[in-house]
Amino acid sequence: MNPNEHVSLDGGKFLAGFGAEEYSFTSGEAAASFLPITTYALWFALTAIGIAGLGMMLLGIAEASGADASSSKITSGHKKITNAFKFTVVSFSLVMIMLWVAPDMVTGDVDLSGFRLNTSKPAVSLTPAPVTPKPATTTPTGSASEVTIRERFAKAGIEINKSACGVGQTSNCTNVAGLPEETINMLLSLKSICGCSVVITGGTEPGHQTHGVGKRPVDLRIITDRNGEVSKDDKLYLFLKNNSTIFGPKKRSDGTLLCVQQYKWVGSNYIFCDEVGGDRHWHVN
Repeated sequence: MNPNEHVSLDGGKFLAGFGAEEYSFTSGEAAASFLPITTYALWFALTAIGIAGLGMMLLGIAEASGADASSSKITSGHKKITNAFKFTVVSFSLVMIMLWVAPDMVTGDVDLSGFRLNTSKPAVSLTPAPVTPKPATTTPTGSASEVTIRERFAKAGIEINKSACGVGQTSNCTNVAGLPEETINMLLSLKSICGCSVVITGGTEPGHQTHGVGKRPVDLRIITDRNGEVSKDDKLYLFLKNNSTIFGPKKRSDGTLLCVQQYKWVGSNYIFCDEVGGDRHWHVN
């Protein structure tokens, strides 16, 4: 015999001779031989009962008919034969009852045609989870441009009197983001040539009528004494007075004084207005 060959022990074919039918599960195109487990168990038990009953009867006959059989052994042998007969009759009676009550369980004639194994994997959803958009935020004025311009001024020695405005803030703050490049360059040149203190007090922050992002105007500090007059220590004022064309005072539309004096710095197209009506300062435009 070829060692690679296998001997078939198909119980379904063996029991088919007793009326048990062979069934199969179907999954796609594949089929697997199947006989209901209850049928196997029932016929196995029936075979075991038959063998046990036959063995008990043979043992009882041997004991009762032996050469050295005594009356007690004969009685015991007869008792074993009787019990074996009863046991066998009861067992086969149960099988007959099952054949009458549930014949399909005995013969294996169970309709499994509608049984199918579901081997397909559940579909995987590729729909991305919904993403809740983050609420839009307003970029504060202290943005990159604010920081960059402040760094340029600080490197040149130009001061800014207050920090940048926060979101919605309109007072007690000073912005420089959005100042035109020509205004920035003018201030850098002024500081370089004058060599005096230059302090920005008003830029592009909200709250001005003439200031704003992309607009030229900027306010610079004027140092005053306790009487509101220009301090003799204000070197920027002295520099502009000596290096500018004077245009004279300027009034508002209602006749009140706006500029004590106007100076057009030589070499630039900016006019420095000595503005009053509040804290005295340079309004540069």
